[in-house]
Amino acid sequence: MKKILFSFLIFTLYLNNMSGQQTTDSLKIRKNIIKTDIAELLLTTVYHLNVSWEHLMRKKTSLDLNYYITKNKNELGFSNFTMGIKAGYRFYFNKNANQMKGYYLAPFVQMDWIHYRNDYFYIIDGYYSAEYDDFTPFAGLQTGYQFMLNKNWILDLNIRLGVDLDGAVFAYADRSYLGIGLQIGHKF
Repeated sequence: MKKILFSFLIFTLYLNNMSGQQTTDSLKIRKNIIKTDIAELLLTTVYHLNVSWEHLMRKKTSLDLNYYITKNKNELGFSNFTMGIKAGYRFYFNKNANQMKGYYLAPFVQMDWIHYRNDYFYIIDGYYSAEYDDFTPFAGLQTGYQFMLNKNWILDLNIRLGVDLDGAVFAYADRSYLGIGLQIGHKF
């Protein structure tokens, strides 16, 4: 009888130890989020592809890297193709550490390569086409709120203001922009 009780005690301690290890694994901090912006798809007719990766750096800060492509053409013959990268550093203002949720503020830098093309048809001169490229650095500030839908999925609603750092290229144009974003992502 003592051997059975001793075996039962060892087995119980073994199971308790195993369940303790499982809860430790389930509390693993998820430090990465892959997101895509769906605001441009919902609000405009512009072809837009956006992918971003957010990585938790410290308890309440993260690095946010973004790659995007847009293509636009209007009825006047003007079209552009934009490809760019954006890097931002997010500061979260929540009471829970290591969560990447809640209100945040993020300064960012951005580099755009834009290929412009103008197609015109004049009655006298005939067809005319002009193409040129522009490399434009931007800097700005983004703020928003990142919701945790569940432990794996997030929704990020944000607004950003950027300013062109190379104003000499288009002195006649206002190269600042105001953008909104609605991103959905998966946390892992």
